[in-house]
Amino acid sequence: LLDALGADCSFRQKINMYNDVDPNHDTIDLHEFHTFYYKYWANLPLREDPEAPDYEAVEWTVEDEEMTRSAFAKYDKSGDGFIEQEEFDCLLEDLGIILRKADRIELFQTINNGNEEGVDYQTFEDWWFSFPGRKSAQPPA
Repeated sequence: LLDALGADCSFRQKINMYNDVDPNHDTIDLHEFHTFYYKYWANLPLREDPEAPDYEAVEWTVEDEEMTRSAFAKYDKSGDGFIEQEEFDCLLEDLGIILRKADRIELFQTINNGNEEGVDYQTFEDWWFSFPGRKSAQPPA
């Protein structure tokens, strides 16, 4: 995974990171992944890919807005303007993200900031584009 993400570190460094974040040597759960992300990922040097797009030059387009609204509407099955836990679980499944139920609940609660109604569109948009390289420009006003 680190190679696919472009991490520029040795095999030994990868083993040491893995052993540090997963001391019981089973699968890496959400808590262990958070540990890895905040302890290591932010400081890992990445290989430069000369063919990678320049994300800083990406402009937010009407198509981006439509795509994001369409994705939100697909998972807001109740049509109430919020994605609830069950709808969020479907989203994760469609993205291929397999998590234990407790980890799905924790992630959902982290994203929705305790909003009991669920995740509204603005929160969804912020989360959806929080992944590196997904958004560098703000949506049109």
